[in-house]
Amino acid sequence: NYPCEIVVVNDGGGQAVLPVGTGGIACPPLKLIHHETSRGRAEAGNAGVRAASNAFIAFLDDDDLYYPEHLETLTRAATSRHTAWYSDAISAFVRDGRTHTRLRIYAQDFDRDLLAIDNYIPLPSLLMRRDDFLDAGGFDPQFDLFEDWDLILRLAKRGDLLRVPRVTCEVRHFEGGTSVVLSAPEGSEEFRAAKMRVWEKHGVDHATFARAIEKQKRRLTDAHSHAATARGETDALRHDVDRLTREKEEVLAQNAQAQDTLNGYAMRVRELEATAHSLQAIASDYHNKTIAVERLTRENAQLRDTNGIAHQELERARVEIARLNGLLEMIYRSKTWKLHTTLERIRGRG
Repeated sequence: NYPCEIVVVNDGGGQAVLPVGTGGIACPPLKLIHHETSRGRAEAGNAGVRAASNAFIAFLDDDDLYYPEHLETLTRAATSRHTAWYSDAISAFVRDGRTHTRLRIYAQDFDRDLLAIDNYIPLPSLLMRRDDFLDAGGFDPQFDLFEDWDLILRLAKRGDLLRVPRVTCEVRHFEGGTSVVLSAPEGSEEFRAAKMRVWEKHGVDHATFARAIEKQKRRLTDAHSHAATARGETDALRHDVDRLTREKEEVLAQNAQAQDTLNGYAMRVRELEATAHSLQAIASDYHNKTIAVERLTRENAQLRDTNGIAHQELERARVEIARLNGLLEMIYRSKTWKLHTTLERIRGRG
């Protein structure tokens, strides 16, 4: 992600083939420096810087890795008044082409005393001015191990270095390869001897060691305090998680019970709905029957009225019959009727 000049130093390796770009992306300007026989890491680095023309330089060994934002991040920081600039880096260990361990051990603010005791700035994470590199004498060919540390100590005497707290590259170590860390691991005789040579060259005295140890002691104390606090917070969080887990299980059980209750209510609602439908049918039937009863009531009232009229007529008929009976009785008792009866008997009609 940054327009740069690339100088490749082939230090006694096989035939180098320059890339021409891939995927339609052209390769940036590239120079090849070829050494027929290996001259060592220091001489290879110096040759590459001498062949470069950019005002700023950065180094990348063939087994390490830049992230796409690496150069852009450091050049943006290079506007400050510092001697050099460096980012954080990952230490990656590769086996059979796969990274099995990644450690963020390169993440330390600039401190001269600590830098004098041990190097915490890997070379791929560093950006510097080309003139400063050359004025400082470049890499010391007397060092095949820690040549980068020796250079950084000399740069630090010119001014402060600025840390950019962002991981932008990887220092990779291939098991079975030629990695310096793997060929001379920390704790080996070669490793200790190389460190002694750096300390002797730069005159690291007991006072520097004492200051560095005190700073590291404070850092370890702070780290231990933070770790203890973190453990306490972790334990508290674990208890909270356990409690919340129990509460979650209780809530789930309550939800299941509530769901069963809701299902029961739903069944009851369906039953009530069926009952409501039945009641609605009954109400409809009752309404129809009420209408029929009202009609019959009206008819019954009409019949009562008719019956009353008939009863009155019957009473009048009874009165009339009684009157007529009374008249007949008078006729039967009269002399005229008796005479009529005698005559009828004489005539043979009686």
